[in-house]
Amino acid sequence: SKIEDGISITTIEFQPGSDPDEKFSKVAEKINQIKSSLPNEIYDVILQKWDVTDINIIQYALIYDDNINLLKLDKIVDDIKKEFSKVDGVKKVGIHGLRDIELQIMIDVNKLAFFKIPLSQVLGAIESSNKDIPGGDLKIGSKNISVKTSGSFKSLSDIENIVVHSSEGKIVKLKDIAVISYKRREGYFARFNGRNCAFITA
Repeated sequence: SKIEDGISITTIEFQPGSDPDEKFSKVAEKINQIKSSLPNEIYDVILQKWDVTDINIIQYALIYDDNINLLKLDKIVDDIKKEFSKVDGVKKVGIHGLRDIELQIMIDVNKLAFFKIPLSQVLGAIESSNKDIPGGDLKIGSKNISVKTSGSFKSLSDIENIVVHSSEGKIVKLKDIAVISYKRREGYFARFNGRNCAFITA
């Protein structure tokens, strides 16, 4: 076992001649038995099976600044993954330490009251818009409401400019009543030499 940057990795090797599928099933069963008793600080336990053909030959750490555009970072990582996948002999390319992006909408309840817009109208405008946006959190005061949407999005301004109300020639857009931003979903993240990174393995 080894522990580094908030991740614990335990490797189990089976004796030659044993049935790997049977042994894997037994290990999975044991892990499932103890999952519920693990400390709350443990985000997840991931069990992976591999053989000699799955061994990574190289591992790169793509280091990035905290203020980088999240969409730009994902595009860079995706492009690198595609290039690696084109190399002869590469079976699999893995990306580690990057969680999915989601949209966070923080609505100002005072502005909702000022414009006299019901919350249901705002939700309806978001869900019925033609913009593909990811699921995320709609925060109103101290409460969070899950937004059930899916897809990818290209520009934050597209979301900000969704019209949530129109009356007597006056238009209220989402950005007029809320702060919209990108964030990573909850989970672990990777670091290399004390800096944020994405690990790329092949």
